[in-house]
This record gives sequence, C-alpha cells and structure tokens, in this order.
Amino acid sequence: MDSGFRLGDWLVFPKLNNLSANGKTVHLEPKVMQVLVCLAEAGDLVSKEALMQKVWADTFVTDDVLTRSISELRKAFADDPKHPRYIQTVPKGGYRLIPAITVLDGGDESAHATVVEGVLQPAPAEPALPASRMKGLRIRWWWSVLLALLAAGALLGV
Repeated sequence: MDSGFRLGDWLVFPKLNNLSANGKTVHLEPKVMQVLVCLAEAGDLVSKEALMQKVWADTFVTDDVLTRSISELRKAFADDPKHPRYIQTVPKGGYRLIPAITVLDGGDESAHATVVEGVLQPAPAEPALPASRMKGLRIRWWWSVLLALLAAGALLGV
C-alpha cells in the first residue's frame, strides 16, 4: 500500500502522509497514517490490540493514542462516529473501514484515480531552500540562541 490507495472519494498517499479529495489536501501525522494503512491492509475488522501492536509495537502507550488517531482520521474525513461513512467502531471488536479500497498503481498516483470532480493529485512538494538561504537561516538561528542566552544571563545576574 506504499504506492497509495483510494478510499471512497479520497486518495491516500502513505509516503506523503496526505489525503486528497475535491481539491482539498489533508496532512496526517505518521502514526495516524499508519493506523489508516493498517485498517486498509486488513480490509476488515481490526481489533484495538492488533492496531496497538502493529503501530506502537516498541512503545509503551495507552489506548488513548489509538482513540486520538481514530479521532484525527474522522476529522480528516469529516466523518461522524454516530453515522459513519468511513470508519466504523465495533464495540468490543475494533475498527473497520466502510468504503471499498482500491490500490493505486505505482508511478504517478494522481493519473490512476479520478472522482466526479476530475483528477486528484497529491499536494505539491515544498521546494527546497537554496544552500545560501539555508546558511543564512542557520546563522540567524545561532544569533538568536546567543542573544537568548545573553538575555537569560542578564536576567539572572550572571
């Protein structure tokens, strides 16, 4: 699923941590995207324990992180938990995706999936800053740190 997939009207780009639909792009946190990918790969009901083990395998966390991730996904999809269109909660069971999932071909994902409004594309990558600009930003950052340390020293009377 690294190449992306379609979920209802949404195009999901796991490598970019982006969702796109109707000209709108939503950026997700990496762990939230991992939860979505796990649900999509399963294609059926996934228990909370399985999601916790897969996404947070080497980390000690509570169920709250999963609940928050599902909440973030619902917010991104504008989904209502009481009348779900994308993510269904099965009490004592887990979660499942409601719409059909279509895996996109590799390459330019936007060319392989369309919706009623036309072709959707992932958000354009931000252009890299030129090296000279990066150097200037680093120098300003160091000056800011130095001034902050001097101000802290003056306030503390050092």
